[in-house]
Amino acid sequence: MNLIQLSVLTIILLNADFTFGQFHCPPEGIYAYEHPKACEQYYLCTNGTLTHEFCPNGLAHAIDGAVYGFCVHQWKVDCKDRLLPDPISTHGCPYQFGIFNEGDPNLCNVFYSECLWGIPERKECQKGLFYDERIKGCNWPDKVGCSSENLLGFSCPHEDKANKYYPFPRYFYNNHAIITCVDNQPRLINCGDEEVVDSHALTCQAVHKEETLSKPRLLAPILILGYFNCGDEEVVDSHALTCQAVHKEETLSKPRLLAPIRRFNVSLVSGADDDEDGSVDGVPCIDNGKFYRNPNAIGVRDCAKYYWCPRQKVLEFRCSAGLWFDVDRQICDFKLKIDNCEKSHDASTPRPLLATEEPICPSGQLACADRKC
Repeated sequence: MNLIQLSVLTIILLNADFTFGQFHCPPEGIYAYEHPKACEQYYLCTNGTLTHEFCPNGLAHAIDGAVYGFCVHQWKVDCKDRLLPDPISTHGCPYQFGIFNEGDPNLCNVFYSECLWGIPERKECQKGLFYDERIKGCNWPDKVGCSSENLLGFSCPHEDKANKYYPFPRYFYNNHAIITCVDNQPRLINCGDEEVVDSHALTCQAVHKEETLSKPRLLAPILILGYFNCGDEEVVDSHALTCQAVHKEETLSKPRLLAPIRRFNVSLVSGADDDEDGSVDGVPCIDNGKFYRNPNAIGVRDCAKYYWCPRQKVLEFRCSAGLWFDVDRQICDFKLKIDNCEKSHDASTPRPLLATEEPICPSGQLACADRKC
């Protein structure tokens, strides 16, 4: 057992309704109690079972904002006189969990790393911001002691009292961002996804609805059953599984439709038309009602990529950065937890063909969807 596995060790103390020191463990419900001496440890009561829990390295026990179990990043917890363990470091991660500056912390930097189980994921601040170690996130340059003039290629005019937004004058930057000057330092204000800059008012304005609805949105089938709402002026195309704009006179008489989908942290890569053999870019259709990997890519498989084939149409998906797809559990999870990257799909029993125009099988045998008996 390695150090990382030890860091999430759970010790079962008792299965009963009892009081352990100052901790009362009721027979129903979930309760957490801090450890009196160790900040990364706690006692967890689950329906009468009391366990001694250990947070992963870099986390400490707290209830709100949990990263793992009842554990949060340790800088968010006031441990007082309770102790924290020494760091367990890997390349790019001073602790197994945490958010860390990339490079020299005394230099202005737009990059930082988020570590999960000792694996760093590089992230970049939105343009116009710098990483701030004090808040473990991105902040305005003047708040970090950095200059954004070189980053943005813009210098604030001195005492521009003619600007109607003075003492915080605004300037046009591009169609999706404006600049406002604070203490003579430029701050980049980015508009939303469906907004553009009004060059006269120097504000972000919503674009016309007909522009935002002109491109149909695919309802991606992604894990955990839920619902996706089309817009007020959209209806679902039941064949393409997209939200399509309708004429205004139709929206007054039709209710909003809810298209059932499955939600998880993935992205749709493509949904191109099928090839003649029912595949997209050489990926065969495996119509078993489940997600699968490309069986033709063994040895060079991208483990974050997977497919779904409804109605003989192959759709391609990709897990979020740092995650791989688990064929057995049908979810995206951390890479260290995936041990079936070479497995393409679950073997499934073909569905029966209960009615065919001509008999396929001898009497007494049942035909399957793969046309075998």
